[in-house]
Amino acid sequence: MNTVITSYKRLCANGEIENNQKQEELIHKLSEFLKDNNKSFLGSIFSFTERKKTKNCFYIYGNVGIGKTLIMDISFDKIKKNNKKRIHFHEFMIDTHDSLHELRKESQNNNDFLISKFAKKISKENKFLFFDEFQVTNIADAMILGHLFSELFKNNVKIFITSNAHPDNLYEDGLQRELFLNFIEKIKQESLVYNLDIDTDYRKKNLDLDEVYFISSSSVSILKINDIHNTIIGDL
Repeated sequence: MNTVITSYKRLCANGEIENNQKQEELIHKLSEFLKDNNKSFLGSIFSFTERKKTKNCFYIYGNVGIGKTLIMDISFDKIKKNNKKRIHFHEFMIDTHDSLHELRKESQNNNDFLISKFAKKISKENKFLFFDEFQVTNIADAMILGHLFSELFKNNVKIFITSNAHPDNLYEDGLQRELFLNFIEKIKQESLVYNLDIDTDYRKKNLDLDEVYFISSSSVSILKINDIHNTIIGDL
């Protein structure tokens, strides 16, 4: 059975990553969320009948470099359907603003109607959305998110989020944050919120190993290369 947990253990056995009990516990929680109807709980058809009534989102938060993105990518790879999308959240919001701008050119309807229309388009194309590095940094995004996510959940889109912050701490001290509080309550209501409470920053640990080249095309190697790039850019 090729599942998220077996993939994770294989990476550990191959020496590509270190085993971490808290990561393993998280993956088991995620496996319950992604329970399916077929031979493998991450096969091509998923059953969310029971979860649908209460939870539509799996929200992971914690410090940087603790494996949130790795777990998300392993999970994403195990979904064999094509109606899935994995995107950095900042990039998604840029696409959202651009799409709403184009819709406004075509129609004089109010903003809520246009957001609903945009959400329906997303829902037709994707039943699984994976957002990496979820954060809210400006009032323009904050004003859109509440209605957009409500519509996505209404259209039975399942959302996976990684973030450095608990939902209660999103857009903290932001301009007109009171307008964003409804979204926070919505995301808490619809989500399984999980704190990946790990102190080790594996990005820095990997850098300390002085690795200078990678010969594998695995997702772990790609993440290491991206981490090295981000660390170097961040130090400039």
